[in-house]
Amino acid sequence: MRRGDSTVKLSSEHDLADLLDDLEAQADQDALDTSGHISPFAIEDGTYRLLEKGFDTFIGRDALKSEVLSAVTRDPRIWIINVHGPGGVGKSALVNWVVYEFYKQRTFESIIHLTAKEAMLTPTGIVRFSRSLYSLETLLDHILNTFQETPPDDLATKRALALDILSAWRVLLVLDNMETVQDGRIIEFAQHLPAESQAKVLMTSRTRTGGWELPVSVNELNVPEVAEFMRVRVRELELQCSCDEATAKSVWQVSGGLPLALQWILGRCRIEGDLRKSLAAVGTKDSPVLEFSFRNIWAILSSDAKAALGAMTIFEEPPTLEQMTVATHSANQN
Repeated sequence: MRRGDSTVKLSSEHDLADLLDDLEAQADQDALDTSGHISPFAIEDGTYRLLEKGFDTFIGRDALKSEVLSAVTRDPRIWIINVHGPGGVGKSALVNWVVYEFYKQRTFESIIHLTAKEAMLTPTGIVRFSRSLYSLETLLDHILNTFQETPPDDLATKRALALDILSAWRVLLVLDNMETVQDGRIIEFAQHLPAESQAKVLMTSRTRTGGWELPVSVNELNVPEVAEFMRVRVRELELQCSCDEATAKSVWQVSGGLPLALQWILGRCRIEGDLRKSLAAVGTKDSPVLEFSFRNIWAILSSDAKAALGAMTIFEEPPTLEQMTVATHSANQN
């Protein structure tokens, strides 16, 4: 690898991880440059940098919207709010609604809205998404660029300048899809903001970080909420589709109440013209809904957890502790 003007041999896993992070960051930047979309932001207004909202209307979740708004503002001693839940449950959409609400009310003097999302689910499958957050360096660069400061090359100097800004201004940092970020320094930076900082950090993740944070759990939709969701989207998409309770229950059973799965099902219904075919496609082996919703959860599980889940599939009835001990030992041996 190149380090400054020298070519050096990799000597540790840490060096390899740094190299891969650098290559990934450069690839993302090159993708932005070659596509012509230099800025990832839909709104650049003074010290406000907001991503696309991603929706025209937001359906339901009134209690959750109020909970997140309150969680961000009610206690100055809590500066990290983690909106967490399974993939596809609507965390990003909920936080995007909150961000635009804060922007409209000017609750903060600055909002910097970033995402580590690298793929999105569409009715035709999973497509690549240009992310704006992949390392501590890019986070610090976005902070400095928002306040028209030229980012220095030295990381320590860059970090100190960013902390000065976060101490002088009321800033809302929004970090979306944190479970896909491999740079642990971002969480460390957020967790160790100095006492004089006025910043709040609103993040979404499929898991809790385990650090000093206020967790807000986002759960799946229930049957009445699925019915409401369907009524709105069927009208918007101009579908010939029943939205009665029986249909809503069938859709809920297949989708698990995940808004992202509902969107995909109704999108496929618009393409194919048959709701039953769309529902059947969700559970197929190569279903993009299953891939998109659960692949990252599997990736972060420990080897013991994977062995336990794998072993459970060989039993027809709930296994005893002794059976699980034997099965997981065999799985680890294999």
